[in-house]
Amino acid sequence: MTSSAYRRLRSIWAADGVVVLDGGVGSELERIGFPRNRNVGDLWGTVALYEAPDLAREVGSRYVRAGADVITTHTWRIDGIPAAERAGLVDPTGGGWREKSRLAVELAREAIAREARDAPPAVAFSVWTEPAETAFLEDLAEAIVDAEPDLILAETTETIADAEEALQWRDVEGARIIGGCCGTTPEHIAAVVAVLA
Repeated sequence: MTSSAYRRLRSIWAADGVVVLDGGVGSELERIGFPRNRNVGDLWGTVALYEAPDLAREVGSRYVRAGADVITTHTWRIDGIPAAERAGLVDPTGGGWREKSRLAVELAREAIAREARDAPPAVAFSVWTEPAETAFLEDLAEAIVDAEPDLILAETTETIADAEEALQWRDVEGARIIGGCCGTTPEHIAAVVAVLA
């Protein structure tokens, strides 16, 4: 069944509008206080699901306030978490990576509810597109279904430099989705939203 949040995205596209994604969740986590040395390896913001879920929720809230139409979960490098659990880099008690997948969607939905917008954003489960073992991908697919996000976001993307460039992509290149990546803050997303309004 298609969620109302996803139907809202489809209505934006049907009206020839642009959907605005949030920005860099891992870099925003660091900006608001998550220690860079705990962003172990390439796991980025995924570690925060274990150690600082309140900060993960706050990042989502900031992007909701900025006007993003899609809030991304802190799961971009969830593919590396099983190995990190086995190596003792994160504590797998309490359900391990499968539970954290569900928690990631829950935290995004809490951030959306906290900000109480008339048209709530959709929740995108973020995954990195690097090849992973087939068995893990099957387990991950089940975990994503159980977590019930509105959509899946296969990353990595390039950062939109500024709002004028966003307009160029929409008007000249026909972009229908604009968002950010590492270092793109809620303020950047708010500027894109303002230009597109």
